[in-house]
Amino acid sequence: MKRLLLGVVLLAATAAAGGVAPAGATNECRGLQVCVRVAGPWVVVPASSASPRPRVDFQLSCPRGFVIGGLDAELTDRAIDVEFGGRLGSPVNPGVTTSRSALFGATAKATFEGDVPVTVNDAEKTKFATGVAAEVVGEGNVKEMRPIMGAEDFSHMLKKRPGAFIMLGNGIGPGLHNPGYNFNDAAIPLGVSYWVRLAETAMPA
Repeated sequence: MKRLLLGVVLLAATAAAGGVAPAGATNECRGLQVCVRVAGPWVVVPASSASPRPRVDFQLSCPRGFVIGGLDAELTDRAIDVEFGGRLGSPVNPGVTTSRSALFGATAKATFEGDVPVTVNDAEKTKFATGVAAEVVGEGNVKEMRPIMGAEDFSHMLKKRPGAFIMLGNGIGPGLHNPGYNFNDAAIPLGVSYWVRLAETAMPA
């Protein structure tokens, strides 16, 4: 189960302005003579697509002699919904109450986002690239690959501009991400020749 984190912050305004130095600048403390920032812990909020979504509640309290001056929360994911429920006491000013405690409630919905889109070559660019490759290695050595499940960052470029992603053979043996992989230096001249020929064909003098 995916889990998200919720950080809660409680800001306290004193009921009597004596003996406490002002805290650092925060919007919640603005306009109050004395304000003390009380930081809460990180609270785990389980993500779920069930209905109703599971809810997590957490209560924070001010030190004795202080009342709530404002509320704030720090989230690790936009999918978290936070509300400040419960009775906060009688309002003294907007956002200021006579209560020492506040109840935070949080729910999170499950979100699944693919980091890498599917790699789809442009037909025209693929024909051009394979034609250049055939000039370098021979038409019989240019093969059409079957679709594979591996992710490829080049797919982001293909969403912006038409292009073609091709692979250069490296001989028989363990694949690239295998600990036994050993790069075949004999493939270097072929790769260099391909890129040089590609540039010369695409941008003739």
